[in-house]
Amino acid sequence: MQMLGVDDPAHVGPFRTVGVLGQSGMGQVLLGVAPDGRPAAVKLVHARQAADDGFRSRFRREVEASRKVSGAYTAAVLDADADAELPWPASAFLPGPSLGAAVERAGALPEGALHRLAVGLATALDEIHRAASSTATSSPRTSCSQRTAPGSSTSASRGRRRRQRRRGMSPNSPAPAG
Repeated sequence: MQMLGVDDPAHVGPFRTVGVLGQSGMGQVLLGVAPDGRPAAVKLVHARQAADDGFRSRFRREVEASRKVSGAYTAAVLDADADAELPWPASAFLPGPSLGAAVERAGALPEGALHRLAVGLATALDEIHRAASSTATSSPRTSCSQRTAPGSSTSASRGRRRRQRRRGMSPNSPAPAG
């Protein structure tokens, strides 16, 4: 965690910010403290996305769907504001290293831990899918390798090749325009 900078907000919604956890494609992730004292990961959306009405509509739907997910295997959504100047979601802060950092530090997970992780991930993804949520507010890159994470060039290429095969096109055909 890094200290707040001079340009970082002291508050986002009802959350007092106390540090910077990092950056995501969607925005800056801040460590916040809820009025009741609970720690929260507060994601402050980038201004360029906040100016896009289409983004705000998708964000609103994603927050609504995320609130339907139990939080048993995900960080529960505590609050969000899609209408703020810079929209933000806040979820329960779960202290600890990322999966990547844990594996880097300690090596491969033991079989039992790996099994529990796989079951938890599958359960979380099933809940998210059932809630019709996209991954804009939670990043699969925290648990998947960059090469196979949705949105990576490798998975995008695979998806394009699958769509081309379904349309009867050769995988070497140029991608359709638009």
